[in-house]
Amino acid sequence: MSPRLTAIAAAIVASLTAAGILLGASPSPGTSYEVLLPRILAPASDPTLAYDPDEVATTYGLVASAAAAAGDDATADMAADWLIADMGAGGWGTKWTWDPFSDGSPTPGGTPFSGMTALAINGLLDHGVDDTTARKMADVVMTWARDGWSHGFYWYSLAPQDAVYAPDGSAMMAGATARFLAEHGELFDPSERAFLADRVQRSIDRLRTGDSGYLRWHYSDRQDIVNDLSHHASIIWGVEETRDAGFDIPWSRADALRTFDEYDVIYPIDIDPTQEMSARYGSAWEVSGTGAALAVIARWGGDVRPWAQKARVALERAPFSSRFAANTLLGFALAGLCDCPARRQGP
Repeated sequence: MSPRLTAIAAAIVASLTAAGILLGASPSPGTSYEVLLPRILAPASDPTLAYDPDEVATTYGLVASAAAAAGDDATADMAADWLIADMGAGGWGTKWTWDPFSDGSPTPGGTPFSGMTALAINGLLDHGVDDTTARKMADVVMTWARDGWSHGFYWYSLAPQDAVYAPDGSAMMAGATARFLAEHGELFDPSERAFLADRVQRSIDRLRTGDSGYLRWHYSDRQDIVNDLSHHASIIWGVEETRDAGFDIPWSRADALRTFDEYDVIYPIDIDPTQEMSARYGSAWEVSGTGAALAVIARWGGDVRPWAQKARVALERAPFSSRFAANTLLGFALAGLCDCPARRQGP
């Protein structure tokens, strides 16, 4: 983070602390948006990785969306500034090199990823963007449609070795593209608009109604296991965004929201998880999944009460990761679990 943004983030944390929201003190970090926010903004190691990563757009995209929903303009501005400064030619990625599919083909640091880029786009759109930023985002959307899409899906990343079908990343990028097209379609000529719309609709068509049961999907075409709750929520989020933008969806919103009843806090309740899958219980993945489910349900009209409780319990018992807990921050803001009189009502 730049010195300027670091100072802004520190000021936000200090103001919340002065208001009685103390890091590491009561109330617990699972109480509300205001209590959780300073913990997310504070530098910390990531228990899901073997090293301490640089800050990522996943966190700031979700924080920008949460702050916009809560009417927290100072935090929304800070997160949006970070995202704009971090935007690359094809969107947003990690600073570090890693191997997403453990196949011996690491993805270089700086490579944009579909899911991360979609969260950043949504965060900026929720905050609002000026014409210059919107034009840069239009270039990002077109880059993915042209260079990061094939055979009916958006790639996992823009690296050629990641031209892999992972339904969550593809759905999220389709949703962000559909939303951007609906809100800033004037930045494209008619042929470009038609091209982007075709990419979005064919990506939705590729999902069909699931490949692991009705409205259930495998993690990727290289991993024959059902998605965990976090990735499932990403699919539903992306698809419901495309529905809002006027695209044809082969199932109802009510059916989509009912799928969350089939999950506990990580996996569907009717499956027998493997040992590797079971290891995710009590981990940061539990925080990510329950928080993402809460955000989706709060935005599109389900009962937030059971998921708010699950999200709070997950925060209490799992190792803390800012990029995962930011899902819960968004869920809290959308569900009104905050002291935010300026909170936006509805989607």
